[in-house]
Amino acid sequence: MRISAFFTILLGGIFLFAGMAAAATLYVPGDYSTIQAAIDAASDGDVVLVFPGTYTGEGNFDIYFFDKDITVRSINPADPCVVAHTIIDCNNNGLGFSFSYRDLISNSILSGFTITNAIGSAVSCGTNNSPTITNCVFTNNSSDSGGGIYSYYSSPTITNCTFINNSASDCGGGIYSCYSSPTVTNCTFIGNSASDSGGGIYNVGYSSSSLPITNCTFIENSASVYSSYYGGGGLYNANCSLVINGCSFIGNSADSSTGGGILNKYCDATVTNCSFSGNSAEYGGAIKSHGSDTTATDCTFSNNSTGYGGGMYNEGGSPVITNCSFSGNSGSGILNDCSNNPTITNCTFSDNSGSGILNDCSNNPTITNCTFSGNSDGGVYNSYSDSILTNCTFSSNSAGLGGGLYNYYSDPTLTNCNFSSNTASDRGGGMYNRNGSPTITNCNFSSNTASDRGGGMANYDCSPTLTNCIFSGNSAGFGGGGMYNYNSSSPNMTNCIFSSNTASERGGGMYNYSSSSPNMTNCTFAGNSATVNGGGMYNSYYSSPIITNCILWGNTAPIGEQIHGALIYDDESPAVVTFSDVQGGWEGTGNINADPCFVAGPGGNYYLSQIASGQAFDSPCVNAGSDTSANLGMDVFTTRTDRVCDVGIVNMGYHYSPFVNPEDIDGDSDVDFVDFAILASQWLQSPSVPSADIAPPPAGDGIVDSSDLAVLCDNWLETF
Repeated sequence: MRISAFFTILLGGIFLFAGMAAAATLYVPGDYSTIQAAIDAASDGDVVLVFPGTYTGEGNFDIYFFDKDITVRSINPADPCVVAHTIIDCNNNGLGFSFSYRDLISNSILSGFTITNAIGSAVSCGTNNSPTITNCVFTNNSSDSGGGIYSYYSSPTITNCTFINNSASDCGGGIYSCYSSPTVTNCTFIGNSASDSGGGIYNVGYSSSSLPITNCTFIENSASVYSSYYGGGGLYNANCSLVINGCSFIGNSADSSTGGGILNKYCDATVTNCSFSGNSAEYGGAIKSHGSDTTATDCTFSNNSTGYGGGMYNEGGSPVITNCSFSGNSGSGILNDCSNNPTITNCTFSDNSGSGILNDCSNNPTITNCTFSGNSDGGVYNSYSDSILTNCTFSSNSAGLGGGLYNYYSDPTLTNCNFSSNTASDRGGGMYNRNGSPTITNCNFSSNTASDRGGGMANYDCSPTLTNCIFSGNSAGFGGGGMYNYNSSSPNMTNCIFSSNTASERGGGMYNYSSSSPNMTNCTFAGNSATVNGGGMYNSYYSSPIITNCILWGNTAPIGEQIHGALIYDDESPAVVTFSDVQGGWEGTGNINADPCFVAGPGGNYYLSQIASGQAFDSPCVNAGSDTSANLGMDVFTTRTDRVCDVGIVNMGYHYSPFVNPEDIDGDSDVDFVDFAILASQWLQSPSVPSADIAPPPAGDGIVDSSDLAVLCDNWLETF
């Protein structure tokens, strides 16, 4: 038994050695005058070595590998000079090389040639073939489909190749891939064109078909079909699985169609570490996705142009976009059209001509940790789209309506967002809402401007819910420096503050017009101004806001410094005010007219003076509200500079979060040795008042230890 096994192994080795020994190198033109003649004489494993020169005529075009697993290469495929001088010139007589339909080739290699002037593709790969094509240059070839390479039900590996000025009268100027799974790596596509789709690459297949494209460059390829459904100047993909990594798309175009850089149709496309610059199309300057779940990560989109979606146009599907930047694109950075739950995270949108993001009829777009700056048609535009925006920043954007954010028949949810220095040439510098019910929580509106009305926010036939929001330093050319409510807009507002907003005429803090009666609880209006009337608030034409537990103090205007209700068409518009502190007095249950004694604290300038937190006297607004702080949900907030939360009867006015700058333990607006001393006194103990248990945020872990010290050290000598 052992002897038999020994001889079996020995014979196998002999036959293997014989096979290796049989491998030969066939030289062109030394041994054979044409490349075809050398291939005809070759056997599996042989190498056909072609010396520099220009090869034309019979036997040097329409070159067939037949069923042979051989290598056909130049003398040094890694030397670009050798490749440039080893030329297969088909002289427009036929194709270059063929791995044909009737051959089953898996180990053939084609390497180190310049193939030019082929008709019907420079290389054709037929059914079930998987050759390797490396270090080749394809230039000025043409075909109906696949001027450079044609692949049908095959899986070629294409590496370190260059495709220049190849063309297709139908699809795939550089490469045509149909029901295939090619691998394309380290390739360059320049100036290729298709009359229909896929100037650089055209790829269509079953859902199981895949096309990995890695470290490739697409420059000035074009698709010229006139259609809103086809295109793909650089790359066209349909019904396949697509992975694109580390690629650059520059100056590609589909100017009469879609997807200047890439068009994906019904694909699961993953695009990572790619850059898109200067691409153009009618729809989707850089990428157009139709019915596709496109995932884009760590990509840059700059200066792409289109009428709709300069960076990306997502039509249907569920796109996921993460860690990407969109700058200088026209027609918006991203357009989501009837998309299902698009998710956009950690992205920046700057200086786009159009909105940063335009959501049209899209289901629940989720936008998180994104920054919008300098966009010329607003940061985000929502039309019939209930977007969810969290931890986003809108700064220096501009638009006619809604410089930062425009909502049209939409019910967005905003949390922890900041709007600053946005402008509107008409209304709603920070935000414009029309016909919907936005929910806005923990958001700041500062230094936004509107030429007409609503510097911070303008609402038209819309009643948003605002909680814990700040409006400061906003301005309007006519009215409503902080907010303008018009045509039955009655926001529900809890724990909001309006300070230092200005209006050139009416309503420095707020302007309510035409049956707009906001409901305000625990809000503060201070330091707002108007040049005509209603420094704090202006109400007219059947507008009767309901004001409870609020403070209106220190606002200025020639008429109605705190609240002004004008006589318009014989309509008195009185505010209904209770349990509030109104400078100059206002009729109503529980109202007072007394200096609220504001003091500065860790979160701002409108804390209330209280003996318990170290001030000399108590504000008259302390324990003066309508109900308990617990019943009103205010017991998790504070009016005290030492951050102790409100208990018992609620205090009037705006309440701060106790977790604002927690590292400033003593609340004196800087982190210094006093804060360190408090922390040291509570070391390895449960915290006392003021609490040094500042990590992890927001409320610590119940003991003062090294994690709290680390936070203090990270913010040492910071001022707030």
